[in-house]
Amino acid sequence: MNLLTGHYIPYVSASFNKEHFQDLLRLTRGQWRGWNLVLFLDRASAHTAGESQALAAELQIELRWLPTACPELNVMDCLWRHSKDEIVANEPMPNLEDTVNRVISYLDALTGYERLLKAGVFSDGFWLADVRDALLSK
Repeated sequence: MNLLTGHYIPYVSASFNKEHFQDLLRLTRGQWRGWNLVLFLDRASAHTAGESQALAAELQIELRWLPTACPELNVMDCLWRHSKDEIVANEPMPNLEDTVNRVISYLDALTGYERLLKAGVFSDGFWLADVRDALLSK
């Protein structure tokens, strides 16, 4: 998610492998041509694969690694968790495909500001507060 605008790329896949991540890298670069891009990622094998890292370098996307077992540092994980609470909380036996579609619709209906707010980007304890403040002051 873009920490300045709240824009995100709704990429959904039944499984996630290095080819899917590489597609997402291409989509990301296409969405933000000319920007200096830094992605904060967990150490999933799709992210750490040599081919993925080589493509990121070719696309001039910097990859930075989040600490292990710290999903609270990933703004998309925080936004996804909030969305699941809003959409799935009262469904005893949710259908995965329907639920994912409803969550994506929910996220798409939010403004960029609302996405950032729900992801915790504006909280006092946000770990990238200095970066956020620098971006917002421009």
